[in-house]
Amino acid sequence: MCKVAHLYGWHGFHVSFSHGSVTGVHAVGQGDDHYDSDGWPDWVFVKGERIIFRELKGHAKYQTPAQKRWQAWLVAAGLDCKVWKPADQEEIVATFSGRGDVS
Repeated sequence: MCKVAHLYGWHGFHVSFSHGSVTGVHAVGQGDDHYDSDGWPDWVFVKGERIIFRELKGHAKYQTPAQKRWQAWLVAAGLDCKVWKPADQEEIVATFSGRGDVS
Protein backbone atom coordinates (compact mmCIF):
# COMPACT_ATOMS: atom_id res chain seq x y z
CA MET A 1 0.00 0.00 0.00
CA CYS A 2 2.75 2.48 0.89
CA LYS A 3 4.54 1.85 -2.40
CA VAL A 4 1.31 2.59 -4.28
CA ALA A 5 0.77 5.79 -2.29
CA HIS A 6 4.34 6.94 -2.97
CA LEU A 7 4.04 6.05 -6.67
CA TYR A 8 1.14 8.50 -7.01
CA GLY A 9 2.72 11.30 -4.95
CA TRP A 10 1.00 10.84 -1.60
CA HIS A 11 2.72 11.54 1.73
CA GLY A 12 1.91 9.28 4.64
CA PHE A 13 2.25 9.20 8.39
CA HIS A 14 1.99 5.93 10.29
CA VAL A 15 1.08 5.80 13.95
CA SER A 16 3.36 3.10 15.32
CA PHE A 17 2.01 3.27 18.85
CA SER A 18 -1.31 5.04 19.05
CA HIS A 19 -1.69 4.60 22.79
CA GLY A 20 -1.06 7.96 24.44
CA SER A 21 0.75 6.52 27.42
CA VAL A 22 3.35 4.90 25.16
CA THR A 23 4.04 7.86 22.89
CA GLY A 24 3.51 10.67 25.36
CA VAL A 25 0.89 12.18 23.05
CA HIS A 26 -2.47 12.75 24.67
CA ALA A 27 -5.76 13.74 23.10
CA VAL A 28 -8.34 15.79 24.92
CA GLY A 29 -11.71 14.13 25.06
CA GLN A 30 -14.51 12.99 27.29
CA GLY A 31 -13.72 10.76 30.22
CA ASP A 32 -10.09 9.74 30.54
CA ASP A 33 -8.46 12.18 28.13
CA HIS A 34 -5.14 10.37 28.27
CA TYR A 35 -6.54 7.48 26.29
CA ASP A 36 -8.66 9.14 23.59
CA SER A 37 -5.77 8.44 21.23
CA ASP A 38 -6.72 4.75 21.39
CA GLY A 39 -8.30 3.82 18.10
CA TRP A 40 -6.67 6.58 16.00
CA PRO A 41 -6.32 5.29 12.39
CA ASP A 42 -3.07 3.56 11.43
CA TRP A 43 -2.30 5.87 8.52
CA VAL A 44 -2.90 9.47 7.49
CA PHE A 45 -2.15 10.31 3.83
CA VAL A 46 -1.99 13.75 2.25
CA LYS A 47 -1.76 14.88 -1.36
CA GLY A 48 -2.45 18.47 -2.31
CA GLU A 49 -5.69 19.50 -0.64
CA ARG A 50 -6.79 15.94 0.07
CA ILE A 51 -6.31 14.06 3.34
CA ILE A 52 -7.42 10.50 4.03
CA PHE A 53 -7.34 8.37 7.17
CA ARG A 54 -7.00 4.60 6.88
CA GLU A 55 -7.14 1.78 9.39
CA LEU A 56 -5.51 -1.38 8.04
CA LYS A 57 -6.87 -4.76 9.03
CA GLY A 58 -6.01 -8.33 8.10
CA HIS A 59 -8.52 -10.67 6.43
CA ALA A 60 -10.34 -11.77 9.58
CA LYS A 61 -9.60 -8.73 11.75
CA TYR A 62 -12.15 -6.11 12.81
CA GLN A 63 -12.12 -2.61 14.30
CA THR A 64 -12.13 -2.16 18.04
CA PRO A 65 -14.87 -0.02 19.60
CA ALA A 66 -12.31 2.82 19.99
CA GLN A 67 -11.40 2.57 16.29
CA LYS A 68 -15.08 2.70 15.34
CA ARG A 69 -15.54 5.83 17.48
CA TRP A 70 -12.61 7.63 15.84
CA GLN A 71 -13.85 6.67 12.38
CA ALA A 72 -17.32 8.03 13.22
CA TRP A 73 -15.86 11.28 14.61
CA LEU A 74 -13.64 11.84 11.56
CA VAL A 75 -16.44 11.04 9.09
CA ALA A 76 -18.81 13.36 11.01
CA ALA A 77 -16.20 16.11 10.54
CA GLY A 78 -16.41 15.55 6.77
CA LEU A 79 -13.14 13.63 6.49
CA ASP A 80 -12.41 10.53 4.44
CA CYS A 81 -11.84 7.70 6.93
CA LYS A 82 -12.14 4.01 6.05
CA VAL A 83 -10.85 0.56 6.85
CA TRP A 84 -8.79 -1.22 4.21
CA LYS A 85 -8.17 -4.96 4.11
CA PRO A 86 -5.98 -6.97 1.71
CA ALA A 87 -9.04 -7.65 -0.47
CA ASP A 88 -9.37 -3.88 -1.07
CA GLN A 89 -6.33 -3.67 -3.36
CA GLU A 90 -8.39 -2.39 -6.30
CA GLU A 91 -9.88 0.41 -4.18
CA ILE A 92 -6.44 1.25 -2.77
CA VAL A 93 -4.97 1.72 -6.24
CA ALA A 94 -8.03 3.65 -7.43
CA THR A 95 -7.87 5.98 -4.43
CA PHE A 96 -4.17 6.77 -4.73
CA SER A 97 -4.20 7.01 -8.55
CA GLY A 98 -7.05 9.52 -8.49
CA ARG A 99 -9.47 7.25 -10.37
CA GLY A 100 -11.80 7.46 -7.37
CA ASP A 101 -13.00 4.87 -4.92
CA VAL A 102 -14.46 1.73 -6.42
CA SER A 103 -16.52 0.82 -3.36
